Amino acid sequence: MSEIQCINKCGNLTVEGSEYCADCKTIKILEDTEKFVEQVFEIAFGNEAYQKGYSYEEVVRELRHFSDLALEKQQERGEI
Repeated sequence: MSEIQCINKCGNLTVEGSEYCADCKTIKILEDTEKFVEQVFEIAFGNEAYQKGYSYEEVVRELRHFSDLALEKQQERGEI
């Protein structure tokens, strides 16, 4: 496992994959949040969408559109 800097930027290194920084006890959620956001952007707009400058509003609008289309299809099939 490699060492990474604490997300709290305390300057300490922690082992990648650990739950928290042993010194400042900060739970490492920022890294997971960033990964989540990148994945949501990719669901909305495809590979590397996070780097393409889409706004959060655009992403939510696109996801809502996908959701609405799926709901319509389910209603057409009598699933809902």
